[in-house]
Amino acid sequence: MHLKTGKISKKRGFSLIELMIVVAIIGILAAIAVPAYTNYVSKSKISELLSVAHQGQLAVNEYIEASGGATDCTGITGLGSGNSLPYNPDHILSAWVDPTGSVIAPCAVIVTANPLYIPAGTGNPATQTVIFAIPTFIKGSIVWNLYSNGTPAVPASIPTLPGRGF
Repeated sequence: MHLKTGKISKKRGFSLIELMIVVAIIGILAAIAVPAYTNYVSKSKISELLSVAHQGQLAVNEYIEASGGATDCTGITGLGSGNSLPYNPDHILSAWVDPTGSVIAPCAVIVTANPLYIPAGTGNPATQTVIFAIPTFIKGSIVWNLYSNGTPAVPASIPTLPGRGF
């Protein structure tokens, strides 16, 4: 009630406790959402590397099938210069098929991430995330082994693309 006029005044605005409750709720939601979003973004970046590696796998599979079961890719065609694969240069430094095994193994697919796009876990910007897809030829078929930075990729550590052969 207002002292001079004798009228009951209406409450306007929010009390301090109401505002503090809203800020606390927003803080809790942000604490949950930011790590989930960061995880989502990192998985999407790795998925881009895997999709480029998959293009190389398809090219190798088609070549091996067309050549009648060759165990190297010296005659592979349909790739860019130097057996390169198409990729986004902002995100990936190189993507190519090693036809003779001069670097890793015959027909290996090598995709190197741009360290500014996918920083390595060590925090050293000079290191890079590298995905290797190495074929193993077993009785006329190809089994692909996936490696990340030289170690076998554990399915839980690298997100897979459903139906893509990884």
